[in-house]
Amino acid sequence: MKICITSQGPDLESMVDPRFGRCSYFIFYDTDTDKFESLANPNISGLSGVGIQNAQLMSEKGVEIILTGNIGPNAANVLQQAGIQVITGVSGKVKDAIENFKKGQFQSTQFPPQPNVPPHFGMGFPGMGRGMGRGRGMGRGMGRGMGGPTGWGPQPPFQPGNYPPPYPQPPQMDKNQQLQFLKQQAEFLKSQLELIKKSIEKIEKGESLIPTVDKNRCNGCGICVGICPSGAIQLIDGKAEIDKNLCTGCGICISQCPQSAISL
Repeated sequence: MKICITSQGPDLESMVDPRFGRCSYFIFYDTDTDKFESLANPNISGLSGVGIQNAQLMSEKGVEIILTGNIGPNAANVLQQAGIQVITGVSGKVKDAIENFKKGQFQSTQFPPQPNVPPHFGMGFPGMGRGMGRGRGMGRGMGRGMGGPTGWGPQPPFQPGNYPPPYPQPPQMDKNQQLQFLKQQAEFLKSQLELIKKSIEKIEKGESLIPTVDKNRCNGCGICVGICPSGAIQLIDGKAEIDKNLCTGCGICISQCPQSAISL
């Protein structure tokens, strides 16, 4: 049986990524051979439809069961059509998730797969802008976090039972799911606030907003290369390099790096 685990890194020691659509990596694991392969999420930087595209990828890869934290309604619909089972609420290390699955400690969510987060979960708050004070204004967001139902601008936090049309009503969250969701929102907002504060301080001091790469942390995964909207990042000798002449200081690479190797 082939299962897929959403992951923050490319190996079994990595932590499970709670997002299906915008996870950093997919770990494809064969329970019959105990072999695995990792794939950097090719759709992580898409503006829309990433859940659907990833669901189609699961079908192409022959995945039978998905282990993840959360899943949105659009991806759930495609997975239903493909006959792929989904287990949500998974956390911890990827290797532990696999072992728990083998021991039968997980139960598949209701089939067809049911969404437990709103569309565009993990997309961020695009209203924060690419411009960062450079006149480009309300551009694309720089977050990995949880944008509002529309995905554009600072939306109010998602509340179970208060889900606007035209999207289908998700099932009611239990207390543990609500707690996990709110903690994820809090962590995202905290990280974004810290990044904004650093940007303000640098602007006030007249310093550059060009981020730097910690070569000791960088593992050459290439996620930053694929998501950089200005094409300012490339891999040189297996490490990310930022072209200061092309970088706009949008901060997307900082928030998307699974190794926290890029910072202001």
